[in-house]
Amino acid sequence: MDLGDAEGVWYQIEGNGLLVAAETIQDGTDYDPAIGVFEGSCDALNCVTANNNAVVTTRMARVEFLAEVGSTYYIYVTGNLGAEGDFRMAITCSVPNDDCSNAIAIDCNTTVTGSTSDATSDSYPSCGTSFSSAEGVWYTFTGSGTETTVSTCNAGTNFDTKLFLFSGSCESLDCIDGNDDASCSFSSTRSTITFDSEEGTTYYVLVTGFGSSDGDFELSLDCEEDDDNGDECSDLFELLCGDNITGSTVGEPTNTVPFCGTSLSTAGGVFFRFTGIGETVTVSTCNPGTNYDTKLGVFSNSCNDLVCVGGNDDQGGAFDPACNVTGNGFN
Repeated sequence: MDLGDAEGVWYQIEGNGLLVAAETIQDGTDYDPAIGVFEGSCDALNCVTANNNAVVTTRMARVEFLAEVGSTYYIYVTGNLGAEGDFRMAITCSVPNDDCSNAIAIDCNTTVTGSTSDATSDSYPSCGTSFSSAEGVWYTFTGSGTETTVSTCNAGTNFDTKLFLFSGSCESLDCIDGNDDASCSFSSTRSTITFDSEEGTTYYVLVTGFGSSDGDFELSLDCEEDDDNGDECSDLFELLCGDNITGSTVGEPTNTVPFCGTSLSTAGGVFFRFTGIGETVTVSTCNPGTNYDTKLGVFSNSCNDLVCVGGNDDQGGAFDPACNVTGNGFN
């Protein structure tokens, strides 16, 4: 919209990843105001949004925009058709996916980060587990017709979570399942739901907390491949330096991977992933919780084109003292 040539004043706000609303308040505003929001720089402004009449009866102005982290936004308060006067403006911030109707779409085999700290609580009938007073945020995805897992069992989750899964619509949600505490490698207070999705069906995920718990989380959506090639490399747990996790290869498929220091395609295995930090990294099964003869392989590149970095069968030979922590040196 054209903000005209009336006098105006400027404000600045730094992006915080939240939905920001700026509105003039009738009690304290004595003229017909207009608000414009810009990004860029003062020398090269780009319009984000503008408004001069959000509430017809009071002729107050209101704008709403998603303030992306790392961006600077400029709020210009002026008048409609040359109007001028005194104003009172309120700035509020909210989570963009606080409501089901604003659920953020996510894709299969991706992990997203989020927070419930600035959200509001949701109340629905019990669904797999009971609802609490904790804040919650919403995501949505389309079913792939395969076994699908939604989970907060990730290193970036720092509070006691609950998960709820629905189909239907935001106006009429149908419970699929809910989970409070799952058997996660990192913590037993994280949550996981696994179910057989229907291809093309829209699903809604509510991430919330136990009791009044809130915080940051990593939400993963894993969908099994339709083919039977046994490729489990895309089904990864994210590792961070300093992690010490438990796991099992019992019942896991045998994967065909390149020779890497030793043959790694002779028994069932599981994959993990980590991001390089520019320093020497050690991965090891030489820990008291390991109870069988293990092998390790480290690869770079992609799951479809693995490049060997290093592999190991028995550290330093059978019963090396450095790895003989349980009387079994074959780790």
